[in-house]
Amino acid sequence: MSRVSRILDRAKEIYDETHAEWLASDAIGINVKLFYPPTYEECDNCETNTYGTVYKAGGSFPFTLGGCPACMSDNCMKEVEQTEVVRLRIYSIDSTSFSRATFKKLGISIDQPQGELLTIGRITDLPKIKGCNYAVFYSDQEDKVGSLRYKLSTEPTPHGFGKDKYFYCFWNRV
Repeated sequence: MSRVSRILDRAKEIYDETHAEWLASDAIGINVKLFYPPTYEECDNCETNTYGTVYKAGGSFPFTLGGCPACMSDNCMKEVEQTEVVRLRIYSIDSTSFSRATFKKLGISIDQPQGELLTIGRITDLPKIKGCNYAVFYSDQEDKVGSLRYKLSTEPTPHGFGKDKYFYCFWNRV
C-alpha cells in the first residue's frame, strides 16, 4: 500500500469519526421524529354486522348512534401512527454563515425557497428518510419550540469521503 493511500485512508477515518461525534453532539445533532404512512388495525371497540357499525361487548367506549368514538370509522379499522426517531445534523440556511452562493460553489443545487433545512445523517438511516411522509425536527423539545414539521424537498445524496457513511438532503417547512 502506498503512502498516499495510507494518508487518504487515515483522512477518511478521521472524517468519519468526526462526523459521528458531531451527530452524537447535542450542539449539532438533534433527534428527528419521522412519520411514516399509517397502518390500520381492527378496532377493539366496534364491529360491523348487517345493521352497520355497532358497539363490541367489552369495548372501552360504549355508543349507540353514529360512528365508533374509538376508531372514528365505519369499517372498524383504526389508523395507527408509525413513527421512528433518528439523529441528524441540522443546518438552517437562513441562520448559518452558509450563503446560497456557498452551497452552489460546493456543487449543491439549492433551487429551494428560503426557510429550508439542510440535514446530514448516517447512510444507514437513508431508507427511513426516503420512506417517511414528513418529519418533526427538535421532537424532544416540542413543548418549547412547537411542532416543526418538514417534508423532504430534495433527493438525499451520499456525502463525505467514499460517500458510504453519510448523506445530505434538504427539507421544506409544511
